[in-house]
Amino acid sequence: MKHLSYSLLTLGILTSVFGLPRVQAAPNFTVSPAIIDLSGLPRDNLHRTLTIQNNENRQLQLFAFVSTLGEMGNDPSAAAGNWIEIVRDTIILGPGEKKEIPFVNRIHLRAKPGIYHAQITFAESSFTRSEAESNVARGESKSIIINTTVQDSAIEQAGLLQFAPTHSIFFKLPIRFVVRAQNSGNVETTPYGDIRLMNRQQEEKAASDINPNKESLAKGESKVFMVDMPEVKMGKYKAVLSLSYGDGSSRLQDTATVWYIPLSFAFIFLTLLIALFITAGYLLTHRHPSSPMLASDTAPLHTGFTIDEPPRP
Repeated sequence: MKHLSYSLLTLGILTSVFGLPRVQAAPNFTVSPAIIDLSGLPRDNLHRTLTIQNNENRQLQLFAFVSTLGEMGNDPSAAAGNWIEIVRDTIILGPGEKKEIPFVNRIHLRAKPGIYHAQITFAESSFTRSEAESNVARGESKSIIINTTVQDSAIEQAGLLQFAPTHSIFFKLPIRFVVRAQNSGNVETTPYGDIRLMNRQQEEKAASDINPNKESLAKGESKVFMVDMPEVKMGKYKAVLSLSYGDGSSRLQDTATVWYIPLSFAFIFLTLLIALFITAGYLLTHRHPSSPMLASDTAPLHTGFTIDEPPRP
């Protein structure tokens, strides 16, 4: 009991001399909005603002800190906190003052499509930035979340430069077409599709794949595809080209006209035509009169007069 009295007496003396340690309350300020959602492409610079409100009757001195949320591995382009630029100097707020703070989110040029998260934290310090950082570690701070959706900047696009048969009339198979395609996007693409032959009744009679080997086109590259139709009957056809790329939502189409006449048939036809010309020429050069000549045309002329011959010596 006597020891307890001495302890209380000692505590009272120390309190009267040095005073009790005071616990400073967390600064009363707000940051809004709590969450900011952004969306853009790599290399985009997204400018936004946030609001800080001082709810106290004294001046506040704040510092801003930016950090990345979530796992980013060893890829620096995924560190969304490094994309954000905000004032690093002291932010001074008078009693009850509200202030707009601008910041820029510069999406990394090699950022992959997806959603990235960062955090902007504000803490008070009467002296240095390091003191404010210590307050952040103790939880004496206010934060907002920045969600950035990186869109896919890839443009998969192809163009059709040429579509035509190598000849207008084919006398032997296969019928061959030339298809020249070009990659007009910014990523590699693989064109695909077919050519269909339609008869006069718009019935499909043959079809062939344009790119059976799945050859790809690099950015800006153009390539010629030779497409053969190995089996088809004699006749006139309309060739219909259908060329797609990517997910198939875009399609390029064109048409051309082509004839197929087998060589044997062409030879017989040409022979008959030559024979017809020879026959017609013979008939024209050996044509007979259509009616006999009149007798008066060859009979001697009689006038009714007699001419005496002179005497012979």
